[in-house]
Amino acid sequence: DEGGTAEESGATYTDPDQARDFVNETGLDLLACSFGTVHGIYKGEPHLNFDVLTQIRSRVNVPLVMHGCSDIPDEQLQEAVNLGMSKFNIATEYFRSMYRAFEKDISSGKNDGNGVGLLMDAAPDMCAFVASKIQLLNPNHYLL
Repeated sequence: DEGGTAEESGATYTDPDQARDFVNETGLDLLACSFGTVHGIYKGEPHLNFDVLTQIRSRVNVPLVMHGCSDIPDEQLQEAVNLGMSKFNIATEYFRSMYRAFEKDISSGKNDGNGVGLLMDAAPDMCAFVASKIQLLNPNHYLL
């Protein structure tokens, strides 16, 4: 679903028993499941349904993927990790970070018309964003 909240979009949660059957029948390597996330920009604060995630995790033995992770409060992302979530897709927030880095560089006038310079100057901010998410979602991972 795109934007809003899970409730507004009419999103349904993944049925844990159907998830188990689907994994068993297909032999897939990863499972993206729905438990309260939406793609895009949230219109209100997201509220993940951890009961659904717990039930899914107890029924499937493959890594779980979470789509629509942008702007989910850190505590909720960390709880998803604690409950067995393995992969997080955070594109909207990532692209917003990139946009802000571009804005900062463009307003400085340093790279007027130099797109390659603009990209190179955005790289440290982008790397810092990714590093902060890695540290949040995998606090035992040390970045150099």
